[in-house]
Amino acid sequence: MKFAPLRRFFYELHLWLGLVSGLILFVVCLSGSLYVFRNEARQLAAPEFFNVAKVQEKRLSADEIVAKVEAARPGKKVGSLTIPESPTRTVAVVLNDAPSKGERGQGAGPGKGKRQGPRDGSGRGQGRGEGQGLRDGSGIDKAPQNAGQGAGRGNGQGGGKGGGGRRRGETVYVDPYTGEIVGEGATPVDEFFGSVMRLHRFLWLPTEIGRPIVGVATIIYVVISLTGLLLWLPRTAAAWRRKSTWKTALNVRVRRGGWPLVFDLHNALGFYTLVPALILALTGLCWSFGWYRDAVGAVLGEAPFKAKTEKPETLTPPDGSPQPATLEELIAKHNELDPGAGDVTISIPQDESTATTIQKGRVDGFFALAVKNKTQWDRLDASVVSVERYGKTVEVERFADKPFGAKIASSIRALHLGEITGLSSKIFFFVVCLIATSFPATGVALWAHKLRARNKKRRAQTDGDVAEEASNQETPSADETPNQETV
Repeated sequence: MKFAPLRRFFYELHLWLGLVSGLILFVVCLSGSLYVFRNEARQLAAPEFFNVAKVQEKRLSADEIVAKVEAARPGKKVGSLTIPESPTRTVAVVLNDAPSKGERGQGAGPGKGKRQGPRDGSGRGQGRGEGQGLRDGSGIDKAPQNAGQGAGRGNGQGGGKGGGGRRRGETVYVDPYTGEIVGEGATPVDEFFGSVMRLHRFLWLPTEIGRPIVGVATIIYVVISLTGLLLWLPRTAAAWRRKSTWKTALNVRVRRGGWPLVFDLHNALGFYTLVPALILALTGLCWSFGWYRDAVGAVLGEAPFKAKTEKPETLTPPDGSPQPATLEELIAKHNELDPGAGDVTISIPQDESTATTIQKGRVDGFFALAVKNKTQWDRLDASVVSVERYGKTVEVERFADKPFGAKIASSIRALHLGEITGLSSKIFFFVVCLIATSFPATGVALWAHKLRARNKKRRAQTDGDVAEEASNQETPSADETPNQETV
């Protein structure tokens, strides 16, 4: 009994926080469940972008694809290309504007990426922008135009402010057997999912308003989940030993129907989805608050979204003009160091002073762990660049070799988007999001039902008191009744 006041406090906290944030949480969970299968929806809406028309005997080399794409897009340079493991998939190629001779814009500023300021002989420009525009859910904000280099996109970390001036260029899809560009621009569903993502992250409000509102609602959801767990636990030691207690707490008694069923949907399903829903909430906060990202990085030993902002190694160009190695040579060398299947992504620098990076990992599949191994290369002598990672000098940055905290930090995006184990995790987190969508509705319904029952009980007690008082007034008491013997 001494814990009753504390339990009552948890109940009131759970109730009123749920009432305050219920509508926002409903919208965030529903939009999140819709966003899970955006890639599958894009492939269904524009299959020609992602599937080759005819599988042929041999695919073109990476160098041949780069040459054909750059010839078809004068003034553009290939920034990266992803060669799929599957022979039926197209190659995704990211194009940036080719820098003018003698100048190379290198943004140092945030947001929209307008380059305002002179470039010196090295082409280094001062950039600034406001970080408005589309976001891709990866922790990187994308702006629609980048005046410094034409149609490229300016990226900014977190709160819409730039993080190092990185850009995301336009993506085209190339048939790996012919080198023909078979798709470019947006698919028919991109605008819809962009709107869903902005609803999920900003409630269709201005970023500076919507982002903290969603963040605070997510923190409230964490508190609601933990207080709900405390209320779900049995009250007494004797109740812990009874099988009937756990049967009631863990089962959804569909046959009972009515309010018992609503209670079970809120109570039992809340317990089953507690851990995955908390994972979604705690990882989602990394997009809402910079201080939270910093705290997570401090705890895990590595900053979230590090791969999005980490720059390749800087090289010292040799004297003379050596012939650079081909991309196919680098891919072959990477496969020697990192055997196994997977999609290969090559990031091509615009000059010889930056390393060429190659990453390989599986993307498609019912159970495809969303991890990649990475190497960096000096193209001029086809040598692998050794890097310092976690106190060791390595040639291959393997996910398996990372400390536990770094593994979690590098998986935050995949965890939050439900992509951590491929299609299997997408289905799982989709179901979790849909169930979480029901909690505000079932919680409010139970609260309203309890209020009605309480009011009905009060009315019954009031009616009973009135009837008893009326009866007392109509019937004389023993003191007022005449003594028949004395009459």
